[in-house]
Amino acid sequence: MNTFSFTRAIICAVLLGVCSLAATEPMPAQTTPAGIANLARYRQMFTLSPGEGLDFRPDSIALSGAAVPAVHFVSDGRVIVAGSGTGGRLFTATSNNGTSYIRLTAANGLSSFNDGSVIYLPDGRFRYIVQEASPTSTTTKPRTHIASFISTDGLLWTKESGVRYQPGIADDSVSGVPYCLQVQDSVWRLYYAGDLFGNTAKTMTPTPGFNGVRTAISRDWGVTWTAEITKNISRSGDIDPHVVYLSNGKFRMYLRSARSNGIIAIDGDSPTSFDTTKITTVLKDGASGITMRFDPFVVKYPNGNVVCYTGTDAGAGSMPPSVVGATSIPRTTSVQNDVNAAITFTVAPNPASELVRVHFTLVKSERVQLSLYNTLGQEVAQILDENLPAGNYEKSLDMSHWSLASGTYFVQLNTRHSIPTTIPLQVMR
Repeated sequence: MNTFSFTRAIICAVLLGVCSLAATEPMPAQTTPAGIANLARYRQMFTLSPGEGLDFRPDSIALSGAAVPAVHFVSDGRVIVAGSGTGGRLFTATSNNGTSYIRLTAANGLSSFNDGSVIYLPDGRFRYIVQEASPTSTTTKPRTHIASFISTDGLLWTKESGVRYQPGIADDSVSGVPYCLQVQDSVWRLYYAGDLFGNTAKTMTPTPGFNGVRTAISRDWGVTWTAEITKNISRSGDIDPHVVYLSNGKFRMYLRSARSNGIIAIDGDSPTSFDTTKITTVLKDGASGITMRFDPFVVKYPNGNVVCYTGTDAGAGSMPPSVVGATSIPRTTSVQNDVNAAITFTVAPNPASELVRVHFTLVKSERVQLSLYNTLGQEVAQILDENLPAGNYEKSLDMSHWSLASGTYFVQLNTRHSIPTTIPLQVMR
């Protein structure tokens, strides 16, 4: 996100603050079946296999005249793509596949507060965590804090009273581009660009620029937050964080990077520790006629499509502001061993209710590990762990043996001479 889009976001926030609905106090969240279902779907939508989300097809326009994308789903199951437009309005569209979109009226969307994400509450409600201008903010010294909206259906929102989070001196009172990821139950982590235009950024060499990503933590479903990490967990200048789970138990953070001229991905063993020495550029500036991309938001649709939404900005001299979506091309599920021969791996039927058959072929003797993981990256079952000679194999899995609930799981094949290969498995009860 550049200076132009950041300033626009603050202006939008101020405009809406004048005409927002009556503020309400945050209410405790009680567990309901709808809430449990929403949280399970949230995990599915933001969990990728390690090979997904690293290569993308050309862009399609999801929203024209808007920018700063945010994606969530609503109580009737629709996936909503939102973006901030001119005049403080928020534009929204719905999609069931990430390739085609139906435009919704502005009145059906979120508020025009942008740069935020949704927390899915256990009672079935939705809390939208957003940045807004602080009372001390000026045009020469932007300052922001975190506010929230509440909704029963994910479409119509009411402002909650109070400030959810106000950064301190270490972040120069800036909490830009917030994104929330569930840690466990009521515990959620907030990723944001801290000290975005502050003292640290001004001392960057060789030229001044943006700072990096910091975190805060909440233990009450996003009502209150406390500072967690107030030093960069990304490189300086890599901002606009969006973090997803990986099916192997690791995490991936997508960022806007001026250093790499585009959208990058970095993986981490934990949700606060990412390997910044290993950068993958997943969308380059200049491709598809887009001079600059910012605010990545990656989501996995129920049909398996993984889409990276980014904003474009007329202030960068490219095209009119738009939210564009690029669909991931999964890295092949046939991997090469050290003698350049393929190991094939299939899972069928998929979706499945009871019996699943896993087929794989070995071209040489291998130690084979076959495991089943849930969307938290936890191993549900170790199906196979033994040395096998070359040949074709079929392993039958009885889903009822592990008393699996409906949802998405991941079957992973691992051998000594191949990259671990993971296939999503949809279990239906």
